[in-house]
Amino acid sequence: MTDASDILKTLLAGGCYGRADLYTIAPVGLETLTLTSADMDVTASGVTYSHGLLRVTRDRLRLVAGLETDTFTLTLAVDTANEMTINGVPFRQAVQWGLLDGAHIQLDWAYIDGWGPPANVVGSLTRFVGLASDIAIDRTGVKITCKSWLSLLDTQVPSQVYQAHCRFMLGDSHCGVDVAGYSRDGTVLAEGSTATLKTDVSDADGTWALGWVSFISGVNKGVCRGVRAQTGGILVLNGPLPWSPEAGDAFTLYPGCDKLMPGTSGASCSAVFNNASRFGGMPYIPTADTAT
Repeated sequence: MTDASDILKTLLAGGCYGRADLYTIAPVGLETLTLTSADMDVTASGVTYSHGLLRVTRDRLRLVAGLETDTFTLTLAVDTANEMTINGVPFRQAVQWGLLDGAHIQLDWAYIDGWGPPANVVGSLTRFVGLASDIAIDRTGVKITCKSWLSLLDTQVPSQVYQAHCRFMLGDSHCGVDVAGYSRDGTVLAEGSTATLKTDVSDADGTWALGWVSFISGVNKGVCRGVRAQTGGILVLNGPLPWSPEAGDAFTLYPGCDKLMPGTSGASCSAVFNNASRFGGMPYIPTADTAT
């Protein structure tokens, strides 16, 4: 049950009031965004919610009882003439880099006596608390599917399952490999497509396959992509970059792991990282069709 102050109850009982959505968006490790759907800034509980840089709308808020997940879709339309930034990065670019992934989101309704500016907020009620689930980007803005914390109950338990290949991520606490110690810096030699890089890398073919590249300068600075294949200085990426790289753009290459059992021909766990003692696979588990 949602509780309200006596003064807010009086306002609601009178039936003459305005209402504005207040959004608190807290990206992981970054500054919190406070936005409103109103056509002016709104201050509630000492916090100012801004309008203008992003036009904020949403579809119908779905609130359900029990263990079903509360959801709604939040649309943030960008003002291209005065685009806001996240951590100094233009908004759509920041979202494409994943800076809003897993962000905490809260929706409050502010009740206003009259309509300013300034807005005279009598009180507010929290209507939704959750996180950003799915994020879609188009030319005008961003659509965020917001789900309540109950969505975390969909998390697989236990987090690790029995499997033949290594279940650890290269460089995590279970694996223990210092990935940075195997990295190398490189430079784009010529402008290419968003999916293929022409670089000064001269390592043997396949050295950086299954690894990833992180740009440290140029229009894609801060962007990371997996490396599908490497032939000489040509890197084929798993997914396209936001913008075509230019000659001189610098990047860092990190190796990948094929997760094969040490001793298998070419298995990177033993051949590259000398890390067989921490291999996390169970290669001798019988498959279902051979079990008796």
